[in-house]
Amino acid sequence: MPADWTRRYVTFIVKRRHACTAVLFLLTLLSIFSLYQKGRIFTNFFQLYPPGHPYIQTYMEFRKMFGSANVMAICLRVREGDIFTPSAIRKVDAITRAVLNFPGVNPYQVSSITHPSVKKIHLSSHGIGLRPLIEELPKTQEDLDRIRKDIYETEGIRGAYISPDNRSTLIFLGFWEEGVDFRGVWGRIQALLREHEDDNTVLYATGYPMLYAWIYHAVPRIFLVFALTLAVLTALLFLNFGTLRGVTVPLLSAALSAVWAFGFAFAMGSDLDPLILVVPVLLMGRTLSHSVQCMERFEEEYKKHADKERAVIDTYSELFWPASFSIVTDGLGVLTIAVARIPLMQKLAFMGGFWIITMIVSVLTLQPMVQTYLEAAQPTKRLRRRLLHLLDRIGALGRLCCRGAAPKGILVGLVVALVAGFFLSLKLKVGDTRIGSTIFYEDHPYNVGYDYLSEQFWGINELVIILAGEEDDILKDPKILSALEAFRQHMAADPNCGGSVTFLTLIQRLNRMFHEGIPKWEVTPSEPDLLAQLLFLVQSNAAPGEMARFFSPDYRNASLILYFKDYSNSIISGAIERAQEFIAQNPLERASFRLAGGLMGIMAAVNEEVQWSYWANLITIFSVIILICLVVYRSPAIAFILCGPLYLSQVLCDAFMLWRGIDLNINSLPVASIGVGVGIDYGIYMISRIWREYMRCGEYEEAIQISLSTTGRAVIFTALTMTAGVIFWVLSGIKFHTEMATLIAVLLLLNMLGAMTLVPALVQVLKPFKGRPLLV
Repeated sequence: MPADWTRRYVTFIVKRRHACTAVLFLLTLLSIFSLYQKGRIFTNFFQLYPPGHPYIQTYMEFRKMFGSANVMAICLRVREGDIFTPSAIRKVDAITRAVLNFPGVNPYQVSSITHPSVKKIHLSSHGIGLRPLIEELPKTQEDLDRIRKDIYETEGIRGAYISPDNRSTLIFLGFWEEGVDFRGVWGRIQALLREHEDDNTVLYATGYPMLYAWIYHAVPRIFLVFALTLAVLTALLFLNFGTLRGVTVPLLSAALSAVWAFGFAFAMGSDLDPLILVVPVLLMGRTLSHSVQCMERFEEEYKKHADKERAVIDTYSELFWPASFSIVTDGLGVLTIAVARIPLMQKLAFMGGFWIITMIVSVLTLQPMVQTYLEAAQPTKRLRRRLLHLLDRIGALGRLCCRGAAPKGILVGLVVALVAGFFLSLKLKVGDTRIGSTIFYEDHPYNVGYDYLSEQFWGINELVIILAGEEDDILKDPKILSALEAFRQHMAADPNCGGSVTFLTLIQRLNRMFHEGIPKWEVTPSEPDLLAQLLFLVQSNAAPGEMARFFSPDYRNASLILYFKDYSNSIISGAIERAQEFIAQNPLERASFRLAGGLMGIMAAVNEEVQWSYWANLITIFSVIILICLVVYRSPAIAFILCGPLYLSQVLCDAFMLWRGIDLNINSLPVASIGVGVGIDYGIYMISRIWREYMRCGEYEEAIQISLSTTGRAVIFTALTMTAGVIFWVLSGIKFHTEMATLIAVLLLLNMLGAMTLVPALVQVLKPFKGRPLLV
């Protein structure tokens, strides 16, 4: 873009500022209207699932039949004695009835020892049948003794519903993805705690829906942290510029880009997930970065000419092209997140990319107009002098790296670090920590409850495997059911599997009862007629929908439900590999085993997609940046100067994540990906200023020194300002936000150091500008 074109453009918007301001004002009103009409903080679970993954396709096909993956468990524990008391069992029954009225609950996924869906085998003069485990609430000791006896004699109750020490019991409830209200869930759970906890009774609530209920509970505090971040940024801007102009212009640009981006996102049907609220802070930091660069140059030009309008035109016409190049590169880098085949990531990529591209308007178009409206007041010199002195001392590190043999040593070290860093990145773990300990601290009530349930019960994390038949009545084939039982035993041998459930447990118990209770007959019948009779007996003794989680009414499909105490990536992948091994070695006729539902199946699909997306995204980002650098600068050396430090910062960021135990997951992936674009901004501004100064003086050393003391100062201030701002996210009370704030701070500082040290040193060694006209 020729320099005279940019000068004409800036001059035009300055001269026509009233009309241009009116247009931007109208655009802002439309965005505010979209925010008001459609803006909401909401978690759409379907947006978290990769729709093309076969596990998700299986889950979506069968979830209405076999239930949702979003299961909550409420644990009632007594401090003294056991749960076989009238008071404890009445509490269990009251909680069971209460959760049936929770919005979004699937009533067929509610179960407890007092719920009718939990059955025992009953023998009477009328024959053999199934009855609720607890038909009436106990009133006498004889009733309690009978309940204890039935629980001990009914397989699958102790461990699944009753702890081995008889002091705890579970109530399960599943939520449909499209109907759950997390704020409502929080309020109702707290009401249950207030009503039923006493000196001898403790309640724990855990599971994925409760995890998000806690997150939504923290949203007001998150907004307070955001307000504190904004206050800190305002104070630091005033400290740096010492004028009202220096505060209002950058913040106005950041605010308008945010309003336009959110207006666009909500108009396109996106929602704002509370866990990614840290991403807008990072994007706002990008706007402030460009604004500070422009404001610093304006101050520099105004000191030269003491003419506000000339300073505005000179500043923004000179910076328009490097800033636009930086913004477009950054925006395309964010858009590459869309390679992830997860709808939330794709929508976040479009919102983030749009946000960044709007900076061409909010910074390079709006700011020249706003600057002409404001008076060029004198800065508060005392505070500004102290800050500039601090920034210059930090900038001295860059000058040190350009002396003597240091630049050549830095070049060699960079090449070695890039090679070593590639192999280090391969060790980055995906989903290796359970989501509760990733988001909350270990002493958080959610994790305390989760740990207790994992110790006392089979586990609440389900892996659901579907036996899908090709025709009706396939479940009446003994060979098919023998394969299902063999599969269950194969999976139950996994040391991480706490227990397993299929409808065959009831079939086998009934078969034993039909053979006078002899234990050897507790097997799946080999006679089709007897098997069909037992299936009919189970179906006829259950209320409509009670057996839906275990087999379909047409006897075509069945489920194998496996319970795991944890769901780290290693446990999930181990279970999936074990299942795939059995399926490969035991092919079926007229039916097939399909993976995978339940929380474990969902997480398996998400983890696989995150791992693929991270590398696809990283390769795409760097390919796009390198290609753009080659097209714009037409120099492989400059492309290396910009991308080498950028990749080194990414490698060091990966090392930091390994050191801190931060794994890649669906929430941390966008932060890590967007952070890549931070460094390219700093590098482009720095190399463009060095090039411009070199064209003026013809000396690399002098050009570097001038650039470090001007543009470098703005780079340092921007990095330190955003670091100081995001660090307050440690107060949000959410461990994930603390870790992401720390990660962003590390990225900002590393990229700042790369722009201040590596870029000048590499320019000194490679001398890429000699004999070349200024392009940017």
